[in-house]
Amino acid sequence: MIDPGYPLLKRAEYYCSRLIVRQKEYKKIQRVHSIWLMQEYANRKEGVANHYSMKEECLGNRWEEKVENYGMMHIFMLYPKGKYDAKDTSFQNLMNVLFKNEHSAEEKLEILRKQFGIKVTETMEEEVEEMSHICMYYEQEGKKAGLAEGMLIGERRGKKSVVLCQDFGQLKYKNFQFLV
Repeated sequence: MIDPGYPLLKRAEYYCSRLIVRQKEYKKIQRVHSIWLMQEYANRKEGVANHYSMKEECLGNRWEEKVENYGMMHIFMLYPKGKYDAKDTSFQNLMNVLFKNEHSAEEKLEILRKQFGIKVTETMEEEVEEMSHICMYYEQEGKKAGLAEGMLIGERRGKKSVVLCQDFGQLKYKNFQFLV
């Protein structure tokens, strides 16, 4: 799990606040929705889908404001289940299908049609195809970064091994593993 060092919910509120503040006319302020799809998280959050918004609570005499006058930001924090389930038709499983790179674009479209009963339009086909390419791109970039980091670690270990060999005064190959 990656820890940014601060609560992501505060960051989400900050972003939503900035989007609301940029709107100029109070009578025309639009609601802001921010959806956070978390890919790495603590196991206890698996399958969690939380919605955060402002709610009215009458503390004295009962009087209610019109709902359209408050609650301008809505934040959704989604922690999808780890694996796709062919029998599960929940929203969480739908998120897995769309945003995880377990299936090709064609497979995703077929799952949307058959498992979730979604009428897939041509526009949706194009968007799923594009999302699949984006997912593959980031997965490949992540692998490249991981490989580069692994190479650096291996290089450092190799240098330490050579230094240790020099310190012993003789080379003992059986005690060292050289990473290639």
